[in-house]
Amino acid sequence: MRFLLVEDETLILLNLQSMVKELGVEQVETAGKLEAAVAIARSGSFDAAIIDVNLNGVLTYPVADILRERSIPFAFTTGYGRNGIEAAYCEVPVLQKPFSRDQLQAVVSRLLPAARR
Repeated sequence: MRFLLVEDETLILLNLQSMVKELGVEQVETAGKLEAAVAIARSGSFDAAIIDVNLNGVLTYPVADILRERSIPFAFTTGYGRNGIEAAYCEVPVLQKPFSRDQLQAVVSRLLPAARR
């Protein structure tokens, strides 16, 4: 499995990388700025993504739109929970920060079919 992780806080990103690797993710691409995340979302090869909604004051919905167009499943992370997500993305799973490994595993299970985990 390959994942894109979009997160601007280094400690959170390192923790998230560690957790997804424990869940069997073999390759992780990361981005901490919108421009880099958009570029990777457009051309990267990955099975799913976890996107922080807010990168230092910049919303990441353009990344989500690209992933939708490419039919790549994704989830959002935010400190505000589902209330921090625009209504247009109501079907997207949300991990409220801070989240546990078990909560992450539940979201990963929703994103990827059982045969790929």
